[in-house]
Amino acid sequence: MLAHFALEGVRPGGGEFYFHLAGSYAVPASALPLGARYLALGHIHRQQQVSEAPLAWYSGSLVQLDFGEGEEAERGALLVELPPSGPLGSTPSGSAGASPSRPSA
Repeated sequence: MLAHFALEGVRPGGGEFYFHLAGSYAVPASALPLGARYLALGHIHRQQQVSEAPLAWYSGSLVQLDFGEGEEAERGALLVELPPSGPLGSTPSGSAGASPSRPSA
């Protein structure tokens, strides 16, 4: 499933306005659909896993989108394996050399 919103408690990437990440702008984690196998999230420019059940990630941004993010911010991609059945896998890769997450049911 794809979605474009700010989830409550997310770590901003540097270019987001804090008032867009809280209060009436942010979506509570309890609103995530438990029936989804994977949520590909957008809007936040910092790559991060935000939920284990369902597995949910912000992919982040490959390029600096505004001056607030800074050139030194970590960049990378997210490879997600969605087999027809069984555990899912997600592997972040980028300048930080992040390690793969463990498979989730």
